[in-house]
Amino acid sequence: MSAHRSWHYLLAEAFSKLTPPNEEEDESHLKRALVLDRQFQQAHLALGKLYCATTVSEEAAVELEAIIKADPKLAEAYYQLGAHLRAAQEEG
Repeated sequence: MSAHRSWHYLLAEAFSKLTPPNEEEDESHLKRALVLDRQFQQAHLALGKLYCATTVSEEAAVELEAIIKADPKLAEAYYQLGAHLRAAQEEG
């Protein structure tokens, strides 16, 4: 099961690096990885970052806050959430 979640995560990473990024495929594979393992924090973080990049504001905050609850030592999640909230504040 672990190999399958990693496979979907790596596919999502590849789709995010395309020019232009294939956000639908990226999101689809990240969600599949999370179905296989709800505790896969890197997939949660990647999904949060994807939502930030695509301005899916509410979902981005939910994903990033969930990561922080699950792993309070994951500094990148704090950074991404702070950057996201600041951008949302500047837009609003």
